[in-house]
Amino acid sequence: QETRVQNNRSPTDGLPTQKENPQIPPHPNVVTRVPSHTSSGSRSSSTSESDGLSSPRQPELPDLDRSNDNIYNSTTSVVRSVMVLTKEASNVKAEEYTNLVKDVGVKLRALLGAVDEFIPTLPAPFVHEVQMAQNVLSTDMASIIAAMKLAIQYSTTTMDVEYRKGMLKAAHVLAMDSKNLLDIVDKTRVKVKLQSGLS
Repeated sequence: QETRVQNNRSPTDGLPTQKENPQIPPHPNVVTRVPSHTSSGSRSSSTSESDGLSSPRQPELPDLDRSNDNIYNSTTSVVRSVMVLTKEASNVKAEEYTNLVKDVGVKLRALLGAVDEFIPTLPAPFVHEVQMAQNVLSTDMASIIAAMKLAIQYSTTTMDVEYRKGMLKAAHVLAMDSKNLLDIVDKTRVKVKLQSGLS
């Protein structure tokens, strides 16, 4: 039986205590897997990182009932928690990043749990693609936590904005990958329904 690597780890594993201090960091523009670009401006400029974020749209696929769709609802919660992080990061003390990131992790855990319940209902040929998209999100969460630690450590330095933007970039990647997981789940649902109709 296929299992995910992260099954025994919480998405919030690795969140620091207030006294925890990371080691010498990489440059803030390489702490995530998204392309880097030079940024400037005050703390309030971070709200630009929300560009492209919105609650997932219902794809143009037939016969998708969202009334009790835990995966869709959980994806929406993840995206909204990232939007809150993006909005609030410039308005709170760096020490409060932990609570904002922890909320993203809690919402992500619910999404991963919903997908875990969905996978056993799939025929074997459809499982791998869903699991691969699901596993990416644990890596994304680890990137957010690592970037957050650096943002906290360097919040009182001239690199404050750079490292905070690195954290928000990592969060943006997770939101987009969450939407991608939902897209794959929806397409898989349609494929399975079509296959069952032909059999």
